[in-house]
Amino acid sequence: MSFNLFVYGSLISSKVINSVIGKIPSLSTPGILSGYHRYRIVNEVYPAITINQESSVNGVIYYNLSSEDIEALDRFEGSSYKREEVLINTNDSKVKAFVYVWSSDDKTSLYGEWKYDEHFVPNETLFLDEYA
Repeated sequence: MSFNLFVYGSLISSKVINSVIGKIPSLSTPGILSGYHRYRIVNEVYPAITINQESSVNGVIYYNLSSEDIEALDRFEGSSYKREEVLINTNDSKVKAFVYVWSSDDKTSLYGEWKYDEHFVPNETLFLDEYA
């Protein structure tokens, strides 16, 4: 069985996804998750998303991931995130995919809006050294 995964933060990086699952997914497309907001997390370079009907989150859909890939991603994401199945909008359809949603009770560490090019790209090497 294969799975689709919508990523919106550090896992967009080919270096990060490769370090987590041991490969770069061969098939991916841009997507938009409606009804969620991507927040910054205090003292972190990676984001979190939570439900917010007024917002949407841009990201990437990785297709055809294995159950072993998903297990590795579950371990990487840890207990602060919960894997959920959602519908992602693409240019021409809607795609079912897993996404990791902030599940911690501590919402006080979430603020503002996280941007990949601004908050992650300059810190990618630091992130890889610490987390991947």
